[in-house]
Amino acid sequence: MRKYKSLIALAVVLVVLVAAYIIVTKVIKFDDNTTDKPNIETIRITDGSKDDINKLTITNAGGTLIFEQKEIEEKVETKNEDGTVNTDTVKKIVWQPISPAGWSVDSNQVNSVAINAISMTADKLIEENAQDLSAYGLDKPQATIKMELKDGSVVVLELGSLTPTGGAYYAKTADKNTVYTVGTYTASRLLSNKVDLMNKSVLEGDYTTITELSMTRNSVNVFSGYKKSDLEWEITEPILCSADESIFKMLDSISKITASSFVETELINLEKYGLDKPNYEFEYTMGDEKLFLKLGKKISDGSEIYATLGKEVFVLSTSNLTFMDKPIEEIINPFVYLPNIQGVSRLEVHMDGRVDVSIIKADLEDKKNDSFIFNGKEISGDEALDKLYRKYYQGVIGTRVETVEPDAQPSGKPEFTFVYTSNKDNSVTTVELIPKDESLLYAMRNGVYTGLTVSKKPFDEKDDDFPGLRQAYENLTKALEEKEKSKE
Repeated sequence: MRKYKSLIALAVVLVVLVAAYIIVTKVIKFDDNTTDKPNIETIRITDGSKDDINKLTITNAGGTLIFEQKEIEEKVETKNEDGTVNTDTVKKIVWQPISPAGWSVDSNQVNSVAINAISMTADKLIEENAQDLSAYGLDKPQATIKMELKDGSVVVLELGSLTPTGGAYYAKTADKNTVYTVGTYTASRLLSNKVDLMNKSVLEGDYTTITELSMTRNSVNVFSGYKKSDLEWEITEPILCSADESIFKMLDSISKITASSFVETELINLEKYGLDKPNYEFEYTMGDEKLFLKLGKKISDGSEIYATLGKEVFVLSTSNLTFMDKPIEEIINPFVYLPNIQGVSRLEVHMDGRVDVSIIKADLEDKKNDSFIFNGKEISGDEALDKLYRKYYQGVIGTRVETVEPDAQPSGKPEFTFVYTSNKDNSVTTVELIPKDESLLYAMRNGVYTGLTVSKKPFDEKDDDFPGLRQAYENLTKALEEKEKSKE
């Protein structure tokens, strides 16, 4: 019985729905001439292609900008599977600035303006043959886009004020008083100024061409240095040492600078952006060019910062500038002097009232063929002795930085002196460690204070795997003596 009642209820609902449909279709019947009929046709204000444009003139509150489409040749590199590189020349059409000239334009952004202007569609047709253009802000347009086409004709678009709801702008062509509304995105393209159209790639360089670099934080020099080789940078101020490999990330970041956006094209109000007294300054030589990158106030949550290279003010993401607040300790190599054993031909170690001399003959292709002469005793062909000597050498060069004290004035006799002779050019580097107190030693290099201290403790470490220098010396000399006795 319950199932039967449910079927009757469903039948009643179905009848009601059919009746409602019949009523609606009779009441709402569109006539071909009625203005209430939904408009599914696109309303076109302009109907062309950006390829038809020869010259584009944008006039708005930001001034007048004139661009021209030109064909250029560009070299494109492609990498093959075998690692070789092919270089091809391709032709492409780009927008170049005519007035003002001489600035780096983002051709894609200008393209966007051109496309929106030459093929503009309207949201609505508001009034044909409008008599009072001031009602739409079109008596004095806030933006005018003039397009000079390749066939000699000219198309001019005019942008008026916002609609009362703020959801669209009024627009028309200069030759007619037919008023339309266009979307805010389309309008924003017509309102583009020089800042909006600038190439965001502020600097496109190669970090390997940077040869000098100085970093200042809050008007205090963090460090200055120079490129010693492709793989090594030397810090010269305020301390003397090698740079840590992290410096290459820094070099890469400042050689390729991409702005999030541009703020001003002229350096007028530097104080507004904190660039009159920058928080960070980078002075560097890249190729033949001297560059000055200044970073001012951070924006909102610190994810962006105002910057300038001396021409305009732009915004940079801080995600690639993680080195800005690094202390000098994280920029320098943690060792006072770290020459590879294969680059040294002679080593003198002055400690505990004696001088130990090593003659090193390194095989650059196979270290198994290396040979050493320690205090006149040859070490070659003996794996155990070879291992002991390498630990001795590690004890010499393993002088890790403990503190940075650039203002100290060391005096007194060295407790340790290491004299290295290069096997490349016979140049000599002398490292002297002068006592500061019971636990620390000042580090000197070639008679100049490095600004660094090292701990005395590692020299006295007693560990079979990682012995300190004194223990490594004892292990080596004991093994050499035992070898001599075994020959007797």
